[in-house]
Amino acid sequence: ASWGAKRGEGAQGTAWLYGINTLGAVLGALLAGWLAVGPLGVNGTLLVAAGLGLLLAAVAAGIAPRVEPETVRLGGDLATGAAGGPAAPTTSGFSRRGAWGLAALLGALGLGIEIAGFRVLVFFVEGFTASLASMLAMFVLGLGAGSLVLGPRLSRVKNPARALGVLLLGEVVALLLAAFVVVPHLDAWLDAVRAGAYADVRTAIDAAAASGWTALAGSAALLVLPAFLLG
Repeated sequence: ASWGAKRGEGAQGTAWLYGINTLGAVLGALLAGWLAVGPLGVNGTLLVAAGLGLLLAAVAAGIAPRVEPETVRLGGDLATGAAGGPAAPTTSGFSRRGAWGLAALLGALGLGIEIAGFRVLVFFVEGFTASLASMLAMFVLGLGAGSLVLGPRLSRVKNPARALGVLLLGEVVALLLAAFVVVPHLDAWLDAVRAGAYADVRTAIDAAAASGWTALAGSAALLVLPAFLLG
């Protein structure tokens, strides 16, 4: 029971960490695609990103000595039950290989959905950069939200494999809805969104923003639900 509690707490912490990190990536995608690449160019955007990376590294180095490392029992007592410690459950080599293989397939599925969604979106939205940035932002938003909402709950289920199967079935339903419900009506729906977004356009900046909002709406309709279930 003690090992199970520690495992559940660790899984919840991982879900929160992944979710928060991923939501930060949403901001990065939108800032780069909507604001940075246009005026700064690709090289300028990369230089800004490198500078921010150095700043974050300095901040991390500064706060690291103040953070007390949590003692994690990874020695023999947890793994083998010695000295009264609970024995951790073990998995067979086949189960471990299956888990790694499934993780790889889920990654392939996620990127495949991104590429398919982007290819659909460019037929309805002007501007490659806005479409790409919006698609990435909405897909990553779905991943982060799924991790934050579903991750802590899934860490407490007794049969993770069954829960994963249910999520994958939900993913299939979400993709079928996207293919047969969302895509056939996407043009008409985005026409209405586009009309509202471009209603008060006066400058090139206004037009770029309108294109971005239209791309964001289309990306959300196509990608948020499948990404949420993958997250």
